[in-house]
Amino acid sequence: MKKKAIIAIISLLIVLTVACGPGGNGGGGNGGVPSLPNLLSPLKAILATLKPTFQWASNLATSYDFYLGQNANPSKVSSPSTPQYTPASNLQAGKLYYWRVVAKNAAGNSPSSVTSYFVTPETNPAGPAVQIRDAVFGANTQVFVTVKGWNLTQVSGVELIFDFNATELELANIGGDYTGTFQAMGPMSGSLMIGNVGTGTVRVTMSLIGEPVDLPNNEILRIYFNTKNGSYPAKVTLNNASTIITKEGQTLTPVDFDKSDQGIFLIGS
Repeated sequence: MKKKAIIAIISLLIVLTVACGPGGNGGGGNGGVPSLPNLLSPLKAILATLKPTFQWASNLATSYDFYLGQNANPSKVSSPSTPQYTPASNLQAGKLYYWRVVAKNAAGNSPSSVTSYFVTPETNPAGPAVQIRDAVFGANTQVFVTVKGWNLTQVSGVELIFDFNATELELANIGGDYTGTFQAMGPMSGSLMIGNVGTGTVRVTMSLIGEPVDLPNNEILRIYFNTKNGSYPAKVTLNNASTIITKEGQTLTPVDFDKSDQGIFLIGS
């Protein structure tokens, strides 16, 4: 009788061991749903490549849904089986991207990870252009935005209009009446300058007194802003009504140039 009882106990222990053992290969099944994915890279930075490798971590996952796009609520683009993803082709240059991950196994899905973001590197314009340089800034501090002229010749004056979200950035009133808020740089130094400030917009006019100048790749303007508290992306956009005037002899001519650039700033990152 005693021998039969011992055999019964051993059999029960074997059954419990099999039932409660690990799920194998990262688990699903009896291991429960995967843990919340922890995003590792890239995180709130300006990248040096247009083809980054995304990495994250999650326990018990056997596959993932990977979301990526230029919208704050990005779309699913892949379902990798490992905790990393590299796009098949380059991302767009000088753009703000958002990404997130959901971990999956046979038991179900994890909640979505937080949504992180990054900026792809800018490329040099091929033709005449004005570019607002992307940057990383601290929160609740005064910063300057750098504006560059590219592939422009015989420039006599510019009128540049910049639009921004006043909840993200505040134009810094330096010197009273914004007299120190705008600073002509490089070949445009010494220009007669006028700044007209509105809510969420600013118009900067610079007129050269002397001879016209070439701007092959030059900083031409700095605009000072105050950032807000928190960690967030902000943008300054060049308005399509902006103009550049060239001078040949006594003839002043508006020049056609690329106005599509948007400065992207990672605040508090």
